[in-house]
Amino acid sequence: MWGMAGLLHDLDVEITNAEPTVHGTQTEELLKDYDIDPEILDTIRMHNECSSGKERSTEFQHALAIESMLPIANDIGL
Repeated sequence: MWGMAGLLHDLDVEITNAEPTVHGTQTEELLKDYDIDPEILDTIRMHNECSSGKERSTEFQHALAIESMLPIANDIGL
């Protein structure tokens, strides 16, 4: 389940130009009609708190968000 979320979570980056106010929610919208676990869709939406309007609350949500931040951390030397 975690691997599937990792593969799909940035599906909308080119569509949204990674715009923080919509990135993540558009992936959820693209995938909602497929047989994908609702927890995966929720976690994909929640990896970007700017577009979801809510704070992350599960380990799964935090793990996907941290994975998304690793390239940035490497770029700034953390």
